[in-house]
Amino acid sequence: MDSFKILIDRSTIRRNPNAGRNTYHIPGPVHCSNGPTGITMTREFQTMHTMCPEPSFFFSYIPTEVECDTCHQKFLHTELQADVEYDGEGGEFYSDRICPRCREFDCCFLDCERIDYDEMDQIARKNGG
Repeated sequence: MDSFKILIDRSTIRRNPNAGRNTYHIPGPVHCSNGPTGITMTREFQTMHTMCPEPSFFFSYIPTEVECDTCHQKFLHTELQADVEYDGEGGEFYSDRICPRCREFDCCFLDCERIDYDEMDQIARKNGG
């Protein structure tokens, strides 16, 4: 299986103002009522907790041409699809590397670039965020 290097677009690196956060308060509907002192408006909030905290930085990868190992068609890695396939016995297989042409699971191997925190921080400062 061929490996395709997917590089980070350094111009997109920005600090995430919500870094580390994993709790969100979602506003519900506004309730109005007439009382002896006038109109009263109240709003309830629902609290949502996520499994993982928000990342420290936002960034995008450079769209890169890849090739399916099965049908040998070329396309951008951003066209890869994700799906779950069931084996009929209660097991399931997940892939986020499904060929958009022939639908083959794990059609190619992506080697996504990783940048350490300090370098990301330096680049984010240069990018103004």
